[in-house]
Amino acid sequence: MNTPLVYVITHPELAAVKVGQSSTRSARLAEFGRAGWQTYRTLHLPTVPLAYETEQRALFELRHRMHLPPYLTAEQLPAGWTETVSAGTAPPAIVWDIVCAEAGRILLGGGRPARRPSANRRRVERPLAEADLDAARKLHAANPKTFSTPAVARTLGRSKVYAQRVRDAVLAEQDADRNGGGR
Repeated sequence: MNTPLVYVITHPELAAVKVGQSSTRSARLAEFGRAGWQTYRTLHLPTVPLAYETEQRALFELRHRMHLPPYLTAEQLPAGWTETVSAGTAPPAIVWDIVCAEAGRILLGGGRPARRPSANRRRVERPLAEADLDAARKLHAANPKTFSTPAVARTLGRSKVYAQRVRDAVLAEQDADRNGGGR
């Protein structure tokens, strides 16, 4: 049987805690284990939507009620960095209590998920890495006519959303330089 679940995992070296959802047949937790993550606890739930909603509500609690930003960066954890918190500010036991409380609220409310914005849709906008800006500046200098968001994304190996921010910053610098403002 493939049972949906919500998990809380920890990474001792990074001092990070992550909440996520998966299933018993998925290799996701094993993949995290190979990367140094340790499973703290898993909560088996009856349906995938319930597991998803439990995860999202727990993330909402961490982000918007406790005001905890994502702890790791996309470079440190490309798949799931937005679901991490510092173990120093939210130990795994606290995160686990939040997961269980949110699952209980959904189940006691008749199992119907409440309509609430996804925690991951409200990402904290991180500062642009200087190394990424330098790489984009070089790309622009090499050929301004092909300086596009997809080209920046390919060069940096990053998402198009992030690449667009980098591209916009480089173009704003170019405009400022032309208008005498400089960096």
